[in-house]
Amino acid sequence: MNTIEPASGVTPLILAIQLNRTDIIHWCFGLKTNDEGEQVYTKKPMVNVSQTDSDGRAALFHVIQPCKEGTFMNTELTKIVVDFSSAAVLSQKVGGKSLIEFCFTAKNYAMAEALANRNHKVFGAEYNRLSAKYVKHMEPLGKRELQK
Repeated sequence: MNTIEPASGVTPLILAIQLNRTDIIHWCFGLKTNDEGEQVYTKKPMVNVSQTDSDGRAALFHVIQPCKEGTFMNTELTKIVVDFSSAAVLSQKVGGKSLIEFCFTAKNYAMAEALANRNHKVFGAEYNRLSAKYVKHMEPLGKRELQK
């Protein structure tokens, strides 16, 4: 999908995330109602989740970072974007910081936990290391039950 603002590289998905337009975000990921009346996502999103803006940040970085209007804390959206993101996006670093580091430095602990819960294999060890560094009272994920 093309960018909306070529100079900044903002895509329709990134803009929808910044504006907290969950209706557009769900459309981008092909949310449909099946014959049983359940809402399900298509296997292939209508957008390129890996496309980055001019700062090298994919949509997932925009989900977890604070927006101008406040901190975007939609953990359900985090789950959706993580599920549709490639391994390259999940391990991406921008300015030397990983997705989890962005969460912790922004004090966005709910998003850090949502990332670690959604893909413990990729984020679990780093979450545990950074939670001990940034938030002394947080218990490592391995010592408590992960959400399914």
